[in-house]
Amino acid sequence: MTRKARVIAVLLLAAAAQNAFGQARTTDDQRFKWWRDARFGMMIHWGLYSVPGGEWKGQTMEYIGEWLMSRFRIPVREYEQLARQFNPVKFDAEAWARTAERAGMRYIVFVSKHHDGFAMFKSAVDPYNIADATPFGRDVMAELSAACRRHNLRWGVYYSQDLDWHEPDGGGTDPTRSLNYGMSWGNNWDFPNHAEKRFERYFNRKSKPQVKELLSNYGPVNIFWFDTPRTISRDQAQELYGMVRTLQPECLVNSRLGQGLGDYGSLGDNMIPVSAFKGAWDNLEAVATMNDTWGYKKSDQNWKSSREVLTLLTGLAGKNINYLLNVGPNALGEFPAPTVKVLNEVGAWMEKNSESVYGTRGSPFAHDLPWGPVTRRAGRLYVHLQDWPQGGKLAIHGLHNRVKKAWLLSQPAARLKFAQPQDSRLGLRVLRVTLPATPPGDMPVLALDIVGDAAVEKGLFQQADGTVTLTAVAAEVHGESAPVSAVAPGQTAPAAMGISRLGAMENWRDPGKWLTWDFKVYKPGAYTVRVITTGLRGRPFEARRKVEVTVAGRTLRTTLAGDEEIRTVATRYHPQHASRCGSIRLDKSGGAYQLALRLDGAAKSINLVSVQLTPDRQ
Repeated sequence: MTRKARVIAVLLLAAAAQNAFGQARTTDDQRFKWWRDARFGMMIHWGLYSVPGGEWKGQTMEYIGEWLMSRFRIPVREYEQLARQFNPVKFDAEAWARTAERAGMRYIVFVSKHHDGFAMFKSAVDPYNIADATPFGRDVMAELSAACRRHNLRWGVYYSQDLDWHEPDGGGTDPTRSLNYGMSWGNNWDFPNHAEKRFERYFNRKSKPQVKELLSNYGPVNIFWFDTPRTISRDQAQELYGMVRTLQPECLVNSRLGQGLGDYGSLGDNMIPVSAFKGAWDNLEAVATMNDTWGYKKSDQNWKSSREVLTLLTGLAGKNINYLLNVGPNALGEFPAPTVKVLNEVGAWMEKNSESVYGTRGSPFAHDLPWGPVTRRAGRLYVHLQDWPQGGKLAIHGLHNRVKKAWLLSQPAARLKFAQPQDSRLGLRVLRVTLPATPPGDMPVLALDIVGDAAVEKGLFQQADGTVTLTAVAAEVHGESAPVSAVAPGQTAPAAMGISRLGAMENWRDPGKWLTWDFKVYKPGAYTVRVITTGLRGRPFEARRKVEVTVAGRTLRTTLAGDEEIRTVATRYHPQHASRCGSIRLDKSGGAYQLALRLDGAAKSINLVSVQLTPDRQ
């Protein structure tokens, strides 16, 4: 069976399995339309962990703030005392909703119960909640959900259905499974005997009844956002999914419900894909922090700038992915001042440029253009100019559509000059746009009215800056039992060699498998070949593998050394390193080439992002 036949067979089986559970993820599902069009949402992590703010008995939490209870192994009875101190007198649901609305966000997902087990809503199931256990005594969920409706924001609820450190039978304590940065997923300090735990007791007494409360007591729920399925069974996950669809038929469920169930895919925390992902989930959402923590942490002042937030928002939209940006209010109920400043600046940009985000779909190109990501709608393209072309001279290779009009969204009355000749030397149409010499404001957006739906040159081809980018998702895999380029539903990384949701070819260690790409180069000359790999934040470069690159009849052999770290806001948590393999000549003008990448010997696996060819300086 060929690789293409295996891909088709697996996708057909996946589609059949989804239909068996009544969860067809088709593009005509109207439940998704508002969500696909929204593109931008706010998540809010707020709870008892906001009181210590990442500090406990003179020690500062080095990890994310809401994990403080597990990190310091705080006994339940001691942690409970934080409820007596929790009195967020400055909480203002209207102010929160206005901040999200001004920033251009279209939905809010509020953390109703995190892993510490404390409910941020009035619950008849368990008095361990903000209305019954704190001096504040109010149901903030009721106030915030009502404020969202007044400000035309869709309402979403986060609920930790599996982990609960307040409960003897909470999930996540299996000693055979890995820890979370050295911390236990479940409470094994108060309740150390894993053999005595009965997750089904917790599930039936607290988890399932509280989910029912959240679905029944707060009006329309547009998203139910589950998290961290470590213990939950298929039947239990199916029961929760069925409850959501019964009580809130229009509600969307994320993939972190577990067991492959849900309506759309949640990427890993702070995971920013390197390319558009095509796999088991048609709809994806990236969930990311404003600084480095989710819950409030006093010491974490590593705030993203408004430009970085917009870079991520537009880059994700160009890959057809929603952006859910988290805010962690303090114990008084305030958004940190730097958060509000950044969101206001984002909102100012959105006032002029939101047309390039809302209701758009991903780029027709195989990867971002040299100046930034592209989004599209019927008859129109948007180029987000994160990097301004030198002298305002912009060129786009391979756009087949005739362009009718070009302008900047921030200057709607000013038309830009452009030409679109058929370049005989390159063998394709080239769009040339004359922009101002310097950018009018931060990250302008070039709008192009085109005839028909966007159509571009097929395959991989050189862009106007001379670079050729061969992405991992576009590679052809060779060798015995070559993998299918998709992860299983509910996973973020493949179990064997394959494409992860990061868009990288992961777990490649077998030298019996190799990759090839077909591509076109329009400018003859010498090119430096770089292999780009990715890893995890805080870990040293590990991919010291010997590789062979073969192209144009020549083979380069080298050891991946991580010569250059690629530092962008998108690589903050999954850093990328470029390893130079040497220089090679490509002398055919408009020539078609094939590049092969092989591993030389068996050793550690590599996580491949792309192979890049950049023109050598003449």
